Amino acid sequence: MQFSQRIHALVQAITANDGDASAAQFTSDGIYHDPVCGPWEGRDAIRELVEKHFIAAKNLIWYIHNPVSSKDVGYASYTCSWDSVETGGVQVYRPIIQGVCIVKLSSDGLFQHYSEAVDLGPSYVMSQFAPARIEKLHKRRAEQLSTCDAAAGHHPYLPWQENHPKSE
Repeated sequence: MQFSQRIHALVQAITANDGDASAAQFTSDGIYHDPVCGPWEGRDAIRELVEKHFIAAKNLIWYIHNPVSSKDVGYASYTCSWDSVETGGVQVYRPIIQGVCIVKLSSDGLFQHYSEAVDLGPSYVMSQFAPARIEKLHKRRAEQLSTCDAAAGHHPYLPWQENHPKSE
């Protein structure tokens, strides 16, 4: 299966809340690194992510745009929206996000590692998250970004960490 077909199959499976079909797109030790829920390793974990966590996104619409790939990596831009549902089942908001998925591919075309480059800030505002919750979510993302392989050599400092140089 080509990357374009596989990324569309993954999105179709996720929007259908089909954990088995979602997990089938990955190698047995594949990782789905969700920008909110963090990394989920292995097919069982990916199945759980889809069936127990993504289920909260009611009426999920996820469009893939312009998928491209080489033999070992694939990229695709996307737009995604969902009904944000409060406890009690009352729909309150419909946030939208736009981003790029970055997928490391195995030699047989399965996904070894799925991650996203996405600015979730607008969706937090659209969902009217409390400022403290928005700060917490952005701090977690800053920590993930500062420790990822791509950050090597950048030496990022986070103001709340001990290694942050104090300005005088």
